[in-house]
Amino acid sequence: MKGKLLANLLVALAAASIAMGWSVKMALVHSMEYGLFAFLSTFCVYNYQTISTDSRDNMLGFKSLLLINLPALGAGFVLCFYLLLNVEALCLLILATLMSIFYCYPLKKWRLRNVPYLKGPLVAFIWTSLIFVFPLLNESVCTQHNLLNCFSAFFFFWSLIILVDMRDLKEDAVSLRTIPQCLGWGSAKALAFLFVAQFHLITANFNENSWNNSYMHALFVLTYGLILSVNDKRKAHFYLFVDVVLLLLGAVFYFESAF
Repeated sequence: MKGKLLANLLVALAAASIAMGWSVKMALVHSMEYGLFAFLSTFCVYNYQTISTDSRDNMLGFKSLLLINLPALGAGFVLCFYLLLNVEALCLLILATLMSIFYCYPLKKWRLRNVPYLKGPLVAFIWTSLIFVFPLLNESVCTQHNLLNCFSAFFFFWSLIILVDMRDLKEDAVSLRTIPQCLGWGSAKALAFLFVAQFHLITANFNENSWNNSYMHALFVLTYGLILSVNDKRKAHFYLFVDVVLLLLGAVFYFESAF
């Protein structure tokens, strides 16, 4: 249970890193608050997913995660009401929240996670909505150019989810119909590579600073290498590099103003 809690914490830190870095890149006012909100919301959702799937046989672990999540959830609600500036942003948050709830918890023995073909794009949509779109929508800077970057980020997140699905290939039910299950290892890796490449090109051409940012290009080279080196012999800890890539992406966004 402790290991799963630490893993959820690492994912939440990665979400916070990207949200804050993206907000700084876009010169938004509440960049720190957006990062904190992304951390709290991601931490809560991943903990509740752990509770709903793994913890019921371990009541001590179940109660511990629940007790950890309650103050985090309360802080997230307070921060949400502090941040909210318009109805459109609120509607997006409600949609993402409902998707997250039904992803984790079954409704009459049915949950979104188990719908064939939906797992990857659904998680990517929730991450993109909370980390990229919500800050823009909340501060009314959703230009066509900005939304193009959000659209490309959706496929970037999906590419990393494909890698996680490769890790879980032996454990996931066949009915999930994830990309690795449908296409096999080689085709899934090729698709993930293409998803990252389009995000690389669009992000690098976002402005002159992005194109000249050698750290950004180095990060994408690392991501390409990660995808190419994935195989069925890799241990679970190898996939921690997925979280490292997310953490570094936030740092690259954050420090881009220095270039």
